[in-house]
Amino acid sequence: LSQLENLVRDFDRLHVGDKNAKLRKSAARPTFVARIFYDGVRLLKEADALVRIDPCPANKRACLVISSFLSSFFTEFVAKLPIDFIENIEANMADAGVPKHSLEIRTRNLVLPQLIIDREENRKSSRRFLDVQRMAQQKESGVELDIDEEEVKQCQTMTKEEAVLMIQSFERVYQAISRRDYLRHVMQKAMDLRSEKKKMDPLQAVIKIQARTRGYFTRKKVREMREKEHELLGISVKGTLLQTFPVASRLCPRQYSTEKDTSFKHLQSSSTSIQALLNDIKSTYFQIGDDRRSDGPRAAAAAFDEQLENLYADLYLRRVITNPTRILAMDSLISQRASISIGGTQFSFDLRNLMHMFAVIPLQLHTWSSSFARPWILLIGDELSGKSAWVDALSTKTNAVLIRLNKRVLAKNRSLTIGTVLKVFVRRNDHSIVSIDRLESFRAAPDSGNTYRSSILSSLKALSKTSAFVIGMSRIEEITQTVADYFPIKIHMEKLDNISKIGVITHSLHRLGDPNRIPKLPQRLTEMRKATSKYNSGGTVQFVQRKFARIARNYV
Repeated sequence: LSQLENLVRDFDRLHVGDKNAKLRKSAARPTFVARIFYDGVRLLKEADALVRIDPCPANKRACLVISSFLSSFFTEFVAKLPIDFIENIEANMADAGVPKHSLEIRTRNLVLPQLIIDREENRKSSRRFLDVQRMAQQKESGVELDIDEEEVKQCQTMTKEEAVLMIQSFERVYQAISRRDYLRHVMQKAMDLRSEKKKMDPLQAVIKIQARTRGYFTRKKVREMREKEHELLGISVKGTLLQTFPVASRLCPRQYSTEKDTSFKHLQSSSTSIQALLNDIKSTYFQIGDDRRSDGPRAAAAAFDEQLENLYADLYLRRVITNPTRILAMDSLISQRASISIGGTQFSFDLRNLMHMFAVIPLQLHTWSSSFARPWILLIGDELSGKSAWVDALSTKTNAVLIRLNKRVLAKNRSLTIGTVLKVFVRRNDHSIVSIDRLESFRAAPDSGNTYRSSILSSLKALSKTSAFVIGMSRIEEITQTVADYFPIKIHMEKLDNISKIGVITHSLHRLGDPNRIPKLPQRLTEMRKATSKYNSGGTVQFVQRKFARIARNYV
């Protein structure tokens, strides 16, 4: 309560000061604005902790209002500060007495409607059946090759004689290597037979046979126990097929809870300003009402939306809707500096805070009221820079459906059919994230003859007429203006600094498992940082996994 009172007082002082031209141009104003922002960040963490302790409607509404204030304050005030101040905002706030760890936004809980939570829980069980059905379809249709049409056109073909000569040369090399390995094996066997002069003691032979027999039966027993464990956990195909729930109920549950939280009514009816929140906390927070009773009447469950779930299953089988490929949470990802372009202003800021301001908070608030806008975001970065990892973490954190549009999906399916089904699904379930990859193909003006470009343009045009939330990904910044105009926010993922690089290395080593499994841990992380100086975040992770995962596997 005291932190909220201080925030309201400082915010009112800022409004009063901005009416004066001299105070608006004062040198102390940027520090004062930054302090208000980070006081809001600290208050948001306190509200998140209260929701975790007592998830009552009053605490949920407080978390929503503070999140809304923080997002709007960043756009209206922080983004308009001098660029030199924003670039060194952490150092400036450290001089003002604000520690660095308090500048990062980390929330463990999101206030979402119960309908979205129940719907995601039911889809988790139905995805197991859909995975088995997808595997069966792949087995019938065979393996499809992922071939890019543009790369095939650019490839230089060879004549039949050149192809025959190349095949013959490779076959001769293969036969020579196989013959050399066979002769080496025969010679080693002969040398072993010649060197074996001492006969084995019969008692030692019996002991050796018994030891190998016990080892065989032990390994067999462990393998059977592991297979049984996988069946019980449902992580094997047999375990998935032997689930206790019937297929129909797992794929299409009859109904899910649509109970409306009381905080939704508060958010719609009353003002979302921090001043109104302060007045409500002082007047009604400690009053015991019906919304704080756990034994109150529950709303009746609504009928199951079978058409929506059938659309979800169709898009999931087409691999348009996918599970996040990584199990990392957004708070566990190593943040870095990113350059953002918004409203004609470009500055550098912390990537995690930017994703919270422009993605997490808008997605959270839009579930309660459609009046909250969700501007589209364009992520720009090199290959393996972490764009897909942040999108997956965002989908996991917000319980949003992750829709991927890339060349592989559009090449395997009819783009017109996918566009129609996707448009209907997004309208019925707008709590979704549409991820469009490889936008660097729009370097020049869109070509009408290119299937992928025309499909992406038609999808962007159709999604712009809905309330969909789209995140585009590109490796270059110079794309055609027709596509760039769809994304008002552009985030350029910069190269990792030394501290972030060491954080990525440490986190990758930690994810390998028990450190005792890796006998040759690096003595100094600075040596690993120098070895990965040319890599970005994804390349650094792959380097660590290639070097230490193999050692750990051989050691075990």
